Amino acid sequence: MKNSLILNPVLRQLLLAQPGKLIGGAMLAALTVVAGMALLGLSGWFITATSVAGLHASTAIVFDVFGPSAGIRLLAIGRTGSRYAERLVTHDATFAALASIRVQLFRGWSRPEAASRLLRQPARLLFRLTADIDALEALYLRLLVPAFSALCAALLAGVALGVMQWQLGLGLAIWLLAAGGGIGWLVARRARRPAIVRTRAIEKLRSSTIDLVAGQTDLVMAGRIDAQCAALAQIDRSLAQADMALLRLDTAAGAAYGVAGSVTLAGVL
Repeated sequence: MKNSLILNPVLRQLLLAQPGKLIGGAMLAALTVVAGMALLGLSGWFITATSVAGLHASTAIVFDVFGPSAGIRLLAIGRTGSRYAERLVTHDATFAALASIRVQLFRGWSRPEAASRLLRQPARLLFRLTADIDALEALYLRLLVPAFSALCAALLAGVALGVMQWQLGLGLAIWLLAAGGGIGWLVARRARRPAIVRTRAIEKLRSSTIDLVAGQTDLVMAGRIDAQCAALAQIDRSLAQADMALLRLDTAAGAAYGVAGSVTLAGVL
């Protein structure tokens, strides 16, 4: 069952509103991840090479420490700059696109046939409008950009190890893509039901709270104030259960990614 009224068409509008900035932000995010990987790799090599060179006086004298040090500083500064630029570009593009989408949406809902539907279910439709817009913001910033960065990181790791042995590089790239995509797909599948329950619970909680505050006098006169408060408490318990289920999935996903990372390191070694 669909829990969104406008997500799919508006998603296309979001991606087409600022395509240059959205793509540029994703590229900057990937560059930040790649710079971080290169920084870790160069730092690890530098520490190992320094320890090996120090085993003998002749190698210690001729060992160049200035080149790797300059490379580490360059990568560190580049990663910081690319991270700042990525945040600036992605958020600017997202907010600009959402601003234009909001105008189009509320113009569409101001038409007579849409306005009459909005009058019949004002709380439900207005909540879903705002929730869908917020979901679009999180969809690009927290899903599409990190997924693209993870894809670039997996391909870079495969290429780096493929230079030494192509079977190892290919196997690592496939494993990273399979593990990352598989865990994400499994978590998304299991989170669908509690996410729908959470969305509906928030919707009911807001509308019921508005009814309680607006009709407090009528509820007291009718002797229904306690029943309304009990209904609100029940909705709040359902919301807490859905939040707890989503938090458990988030914790399990973090643990699964940690185990996958440890298995990857052990397998490569």
